[in-house]
Amino acid sequence: MMSTVMKKAILAGLGARVVVNQWVDELVKKGESAPDNEAVRVREFVDACEQSARAVGATVKDGACAVAKAMGAPGRTDVESLERKIAELAQKIESLSRRPPG
Repeated sequence: MMSTVMKKAILAGLGARVVVNQWVDELVKKGESAPDNEAVRVREFVDACEQSARAVGATVKDGACAVAKAMGAPGRTDVESLERKIAELAQKIESLSRRPPG
């Protein structure tokens, strides 16, 4: 589902870029904007879209984390703690296996 939302957002961004390019072309034809400014304006718009996309991505990530937490999924610190405990147990097993029997 999240990939569908991201695809739609990307397509919307591409569509918006086409609209802006057309708008800038019209301004150039009317003489309201110089062709040199076209690239600058489009780049500024694209930068703004990319910034918005990053914000949307962060919001989606935060939402996914909240859902995972609500479902009781372990967090990063939980996993790291378990990894440390597993490493400690592996060391204990290794040291016990080196001892002579009896």
